[in-house]
Amino acid sequence: KDTAGLLQVTLELKNVVSELNDGSDISTISKDRLDKLIEDKRAVIVDRVTSKVEGETEAVVEKHLERLTDKNRRRWLWLQNKSTQLSKFSTKLRILIGFVQVLTPLGIVYSIPFPSVYESMMRWLNVFELNLIEMMPLACIFDTSYHTRLLLRTLLPLLALFILFAVRWRAKNKKQQMTTKADADFYEWVSDGCGTVAFFLLFLIYPSTSQNIFYAFQCISIDDGRSLLRIDLSIDCNGVAHWGFWFYAVFMIIVYPIGTPLLYARILWEHYDKLEHLKQIEENLATSKRQQAIGQGAAAAEAAKHKINELEEEFSTRRSEMPDYLSKLVGGFEFRMYWFEIAECFRKLLLVGAPVFFDPPGSVQQLIYGLMVCFLIFGANAYFKPYVEDSDDALATICQTQIFFALLASVINAFDDATLQENYNIGNLLVVLTVTPAVIGIYMETLQDLVNGWIKERKSSKALLGWVRKQANKMSKQPVLTFSSSESTAVISEPTNEPEVSHV
Repeated sequence: KDTAGLLQVTLELKNVVSELNDGSDISTISKDRLDKLIEDKRAVIVDRVTSKVEGETEAVVEKHLERLTDKNRRRWLWLQNKSTQLSKFSTKLRILIGFVQVLTPLGIVYSIPFPSVYESMMRWLNVFELNLIEMMPLACIFDTSYHTRLLLRTLLPLLALFILFAVRWRAKNKKQQMTTKADADFYEWVSDGCGTVAFFLLFLIYPSTSQNIFYAFQCISIDDGRSLLRIDLSIDCNGVAHWGFWFYAVFMIIVYPIGTPLLYARILWEHYDKLEHLKQIEENLATSKRQQAIGQGAAAAEAAKHKINELEEEFSTRRSEMPDYLSKLVGGFEFRMYWFEIAECFRKLLLVGAPVFFDPPGSVQQLIYGLMVCFLIFGANAYFKPYVEDSDDALATICQTQIFFALLASVINAFDDATLQENYNIGNLLVVLTVTPAVIGIYMETLQDLVNGWIKERKSSKALLGWVRKQANKMSKQPVLTFSSSESTAVISEPTNEPEVSHV
């Protein structure tokens, strides 16, 4: 309960120091702001000590104050740094998980007989879809069918979401009843945490659950006139049991494929004013930075810098006031595209949901549809560039390109149905292309800074070496003043015509 307050105070202190380092006069920082900063930090430390050392006098608390201040400052600055790094990588992780969620069901949806090595890799990647129903050996316990799996895949997440929202509602009510700030902050943390877990759960199960719901409408006809369910040939599509599950699937379409984007839209609409205000600040900040880059005199540059500092402080304050679940929903996106998570839901539906309605599966029409959707999504990502970090935009584009190649590989089936499945070279190539986005994402987040620092250091070393050579060449052309040891006279010798110094 005190660490969040201490971190906030430390960040405020860091902002004050940064303003002073940038050349701001101490007089421009109000005394009230400094006094409040000191009192807040002192209060946080005192609360921490008194909560751990009960019965000690205020004098003993004062003795601990200075030691804990330095200790906690170092601890929470380290935590802030790690938290920032994790937040940055979480966006790339979300892109990679979304990529796997679309890639793993392509073989089933488009009836593509991928090579065995690639199929094995896709089965292992099912864990990122939270596809636990398919991974558990339920058939060893009781007879299972598509209907059983459909009930488990749709009802268990609803039960988990119901519990999370019930706890969140209870925590919000308890927060209003609390008299101390520490207890109120705890229940607020519980409330935001439940919303965050619910958002993450929906993010993981959305594409796979939607896809399994759509399977209820995909039947194939056989020679004796019967119509069987494609995902489970033991189920007769004209049977009474399947008709009941047909209506159940229609209801679940409203709950999952349509209901999840509507829930996201409801959350965004609830905080519409805050998001629009942050969007306006972001646009003003970008405009001020462009004006500063143009440079129209020292006075204009100083004014632009002062405005940028004000906008960044306001932007940081406004963003910190957002609930944690809202930060997760819009995190990673620029605020001009804060609605892009809804677009991501429809992207997954278009790629792995809608194609199940093509008959027959694996037809040329279905493949052309998938390739066209991939191409349009690729163009939309390249045009809008929704992510804050350019590296995230690049990673999303690379992932979409790999999905396009996976679909394109099925063109081999047009020549021979067994060619793709038996082609180990194509299988190895698909495995490499699938692993490439993850490798690039890790490189961008970890090794890129090290490589850029090494390149910068090399450039600096070369520049310094060039300057030394230039000065050495210049000195070799200057007259040299020498003293004779036998006479008290100075002799000026002219430079020789020797070649310039080329190595130092």
